[in-house]
Amino acid sequence: MLHREEPGRHTPIDRLSRLERADIALALRLARGKDAPLVRALGGLSEIGSQQALLAIAAGALAYGRLAGNRGAARTGARMLAAHLAASLAKSTIKRLTHRTRPDLMIDDGIYERGWLGPNAGSWQSFPSGHVAVTVAVARALARAHPEWRGPAAAGTAFVVAMQVLRGSHFPADVVAGAAVGALSEAASARAFRAKAADPAGGKAPA
Repeated sequence: MLHREEPGRHTPIDRLSRLERADIALALRLARGKDAPLVRALGGLSEIGSQQALLAIAAGALAYGRLAGNRGAARTGARMLAAHLAASLAKSTIKRLTHRTRPDLMIDDGIYERGWLGPNAGSWQSFPSGHVAVTVAVARALARAHPEWRGPAAAGTAFVVAMQVLRGSHFPADVVAGAAVGALSEAASARAFRAKAADPAGGKAPA
């Protein structure tokens, strides 16, 4: 259940930039069916992209690899976990520095606001999309370790991204920002792995 605390002020739509108004209009149009049974069901499935679910998957892969003596699985799990933690930290920091109400709050209650800082409540933390950030990060880490899984990883990511808009959880700009956060976070964690794997002579292991 989303919290709907109101800070007592609202951002007038007519004072927004043309780009922001277009972003809002597209989100409201795409989320018109957010309460339809199919959208609700698919939205539930998209929770595979939640921070908690992906943390469990990444940690589970790492644990399995270590317990089974499978170095490849352990390495993949470690990459996924590092990318997840980096993306989670980045998106959480941005959410605490900014606030933007979610499309469903605007559709149901007529409330729209965005700015710096603000309520630390779910309905006011639309920007950026945390689901998209961690999903992109973990999917890219998986594809980097196993290029043969790039297609399924991309398809799963696209599903999670689409559902965030269709279920009224995020504006299109939120998912774009989340994707950027995820991609940059995974790239940073991958660089850290390469640096750690560099041998004393200066040679580097392949990415």
